[in-house]
Amino acid sequence: MALYSLFAADNTYLELIKKGCFKYFLRGGASVAEPSGMLAGLITHPWMLVYHFFYVAVYAIYVRLAEVPFYMIPWTLTVESTMVIWTAVCVIGPYIIAEAKS
Repeated sequence: MALYSLFAADNTYLELIKKGCFKYFLRGGASVAEPSGMLAGLITHPWMLVYHFFYVAVYAIYVRLAEVPFYMIPWTLTVESTMVIWTAVCVIGPYIIAEAKS
């Protein structure tokens, strides 16, 4: 469900995370193997999902920084990066809480 909410992006920050996710997969290696293993049920460690999800969020900020003009870097580092992390928390947070309760 977390992936669905990411790929059915309906706001700017979800779009940034979605773009970061595709760029993250293009890196190859563990960036593809471990998420694919989770989707296939081969990796059952729930915190691996949290790790990759937040790695994607941080990578999305990096991707965004690479594409903005120089004068937009302070805005991107403060406002956009905070909103990307907050959006990631809002998407994955309920799943973390549900997993911690069980």
